[in-house]
Amino acid sequence: MSIIITIAIFSILVIVHEFGHYISAKHAGVRVEKFGIGFGPALFKIKGKETEFSICLFPLGGFVKLAGDVREDCKGYKFEFFSQPVGVRARIVFWGPLFNFLLAFIIYWMIFYFSGFPAPKPLIGDVVKYDIVAKDKIKAKDLLILKEKGIVEEIGSGQKYITWTPQDLEDKFKNTSFKDNEVKSFMNVWKDSFKITNKRIFKDEQLKKLLEMDLLGEKVVAWNVSSEEELKNKLLDIEDIDIDSLIKVLYGSRYPAYKAGIKEGDLITKINGVKVENWHDMSELIQISKDVINIELIRDEEKIYLDVKPLRVVLKDIDGEREISLIGIKSMTTKSGFINAFVEAGKKTYGLSATILKGLKLLILKKVPFKDAVTGPIGIGVITGKIAKGGILPVLNFMAMLSLSLGIINLFPFPVLDGGHLIFMLIEKVKRSPISHKVENLLTQIAIAALITLMLFVSYNDILRFGVKKIKITPEQLSVLKDKGIVKEIKDNENYVFWRNITEIELNDKLVENGFTDRVEILSIWQNSVKGTDRIK
Repeated sequence: MSIIITIAIFSILVIVHEFGHYISAKHAGVRVEKFGIGFGPALFKIKGKETEFSICLFPLGGFVKLAGDVREDCKGYKFEFFSQPVGVRARIVFWGPLFNFLLAFIIYWMIFYFSGFPAPKPLIGDVVKYDIVAKDKIKAKDLLILKEKGIVEEIGSGQKYITWTPQDLEDKFKNTSFKDNEVKSFMNVWKDSFKITNKRIFKDEQLKKLLEMDLLGEKVVAWNVSSEEELKNKLLDIEDIDIDSLIKVLYGSRYPAYKAGIKEGDLITKINGVKVENWHDMSELIQISKDVINIELIRDEEKIYLDVKPLRVVLKDIDGEREISLIGIKSMTTKSGFINAFVEAGKKTYGLSATILKGLKLLILKKVPFKDAVTGPIGIGVITGKIAKGGILPVLNFMAMLSLSLGIINLFPFPVLDGGHLIFMLIEKVKRSPISHKVENLLTQIAIAALITLMLFVSYNDILRFGVKKIKITPEQLSVLKDKGIVKEIKDNENYVFWRNITEIELNDKLVENGFTDRVEILSIWQNSVKGTDRIK
């Protein structure tokens, strides 16, 4: 299904892009000889008054063939592309990317009109109620009943942890029959593996505090109930279950905002004494707060003051990794008519375009690794499959983002792309004559070779990034890895905890902030923890 959705998205983006060229050419009086969807042999053709429309074998891509669009073949007829002034030709080229921007804008306009958009004011919509909870906080017999009744859902059940040999890992693979691509896959798994430590190494009070700080993790379950009352009602008819202790566990797993008493419909007016008038400013102040957050809000025309202790999480975005605070609130969705939806769609399109350009700038400046930032058709297909599970709105949002990306990238001043053609036309306008056919052909050939190389690299990178995690490690491979001493399987999973994704410096800072007197001992445990993974097929 994800393949079909991916093909449909790409097809729509390409059709819209090429339709931009088509409609602009028709408006300028340039004859459009062919309009094709896909590439390769034509499966279906229909001849219009001037244009032959076709659907080709390979669905990704598309093209528009204009009369006289090769300078040497242009005979000077008014309906030919190269018979037009530079400005008209530039408009025909520019309208392809322009229509991708328009598509994104229209998608957001429709989403905002029919489904609403986040309220500009810091008005609370949904409040996240319960966090995940460690399995060992629930009695084993109670946990079995809760899972059977669908009251909790175990996360990561049935995993088998393995630890990796820390020394000369790549050299050890030389003595195996694994192929180079398999070794690269294993090394990628190793790089993504977490540090794992036996619980017995920690003192009881250390372990408890580190778990509370969310520096360590263990097997967890997620609640499928919306309130303590609902949990109580579901447990009333079940014999021999400790209702009181389970209510306490649920109560203790409340998210910060819910725990503090924030409710849907509350209007937040101040964060730590600073007045806030929009969701963005409020969100930024919450994210940079490290300690208890003082919140002033209005509920039923009454001012209420609350103290909220936030969760600290590591966020990864185009600016890199950064630690932020979360309290578990979502903006209220508002509907306010066709015109307001139009305005909000414009803001969204502009804001997302700026974000994409910022990401490209960081990529060019090498502040973001190329292999981590660029995704090709394979990667997009994998991402689309995950997004599609959330329904039509996430898919439409994703399509709008791809459409904007396609429009922006096509405007890059690179031969073959629309931006490259626009640069050639600008040069022609300035020097009052086109650049030589020989130079243009040479630049075009170099650009084609570069694009093919880039696509091959991106596709290969996609296979490594998304294929490895799908393949993971098969039982047969695991057997060989164990025989060669590359990995060691952990039998007693329950006795181990894993470290959250954190650097030694970040860990030290957190220990200092939280007053650990045995900080050196904790850091030593972290340094000596082995690499572990649960990626077993």
